Amino acid sequence: MLNETPLESEPHAPHPNTAKSSWLVSWPHVVLGLIGFGIAAYSLVVKRRLAAGADSGCGFTETISCDNVIGNRIYGEFLHIPWGVWGMVFFVVVLLTAVNRINGEESRASTMRQAALWQLAVATAGILTSVALTYVSKAILGAWCPVCMATHAVTTLLFVVSLVSWLKLRRATVDVLPQ
Repeated sequence: MLNETPLESEPHAPHPNTAKSSWLVSWPHVVLGLIGFGIAAYSLVVKRRLAAGADSGCGFTETISCDNVIGNRIYGEFLHIPWGVWGMVFFVVVLLTAVNRINGEESRASTMRQAALWQLAVATAGILTSVALTYVSKAILGAWCPVCMATHAVTTLLFVVSLVSWLKLRRATVDVLPQ
């Protein structure tokens, strides 16, 4: 039996997703995602140093100390996974939501609204986690962790950027709706 191959003379319609596609990149999310990932990775390094019995490098006093927060056996992890790993995963998700593919001009506004909503949802999860961890840090452990607070600051900025972006797109959508 002969191998079947498509005829060269038959016209091929272009795939619908190949027509005028472009990328939408939220640079503030990319920058904050990279900074946050770096801080979360450093948090994991601190956790490993403390587990090995070494100095964390950020234990300044009893109340300003990574040792008392990141090194805590109960609150320094979630599901036996260090918070630094959770932070790295979170910021990878932030980076993934920062880049979106747009297929055609008619879907640009829709893609931008969807992207802004996803970014806001991810940032909301991040800010809620940061609030909970800040509470645990101060109210339960009685210490401030500089590395943790840097992560919380980046997460707060991420939430503000996401909220402002979503509100702007929402307002623009309301302005163009027929009355």
